[in-house]
Amino acid sequence: MPVALMNRRSVCLGIMAALFALMSVVPSLRAAEDVTVVDPESVGMSSERLQRINTFINEYIDANQIAGAVTLVARKGKVVHYDAQGWRDKENGVAMTHDTIFEMMSMTKPIVSVALMMLFEEGRFLLDDPIAKWLPEYKNHTVRVNTERADRANTVTEVRPVTVRHVLTHTSG
Repeated sequence: MPVALMNRRSVCLGIMAALFALMSVVPSLRAAEDVTVVDPESVGMSSERLQRINTFINEYIDANQIAGAVTLVARKGKVVHYDAQGWRDKENGVAMTHDTIFEMMSMTKPIVSVALMMLFEEGRFLLDDPIAKWLPEYKNHTVRVNTERADRANTVTEVRPVTVRHVLTHTSG
């Protein structure tokens, strides 16, 4: 998918989800240097398709949308892709390394998004299902509307229900 069709939030969420996956799938990793990368085909994955990760990340680095990234893919407990690209400190020309420590904020977003997508893949809901289906408090709830006066808030009943898609794209208000 071209860079123009993806947004920075999606990339950041993907990178954070990948980092979370690293922490949960391969918890025994003690140091970046200790990671053994196996042949992807040995666990049913494609080397050629995994190489697309580097191409994708490099597009964002080249477009100055991210400074760099560390990516890891594991399957069946085996690491099949592990790479550091771009800059740890772009201004000082310090390259990204496998052991770069990232400051991460708002970690619940990628965790909730991954969990919801796992349930979606199991067919448990549709992306356009209203969240009131599971959280009845959200049925016909009121929302604030803009007013000309800051000291007066007007509320109205929602025009359309908040959906799972809204939650996943962080547009639910």
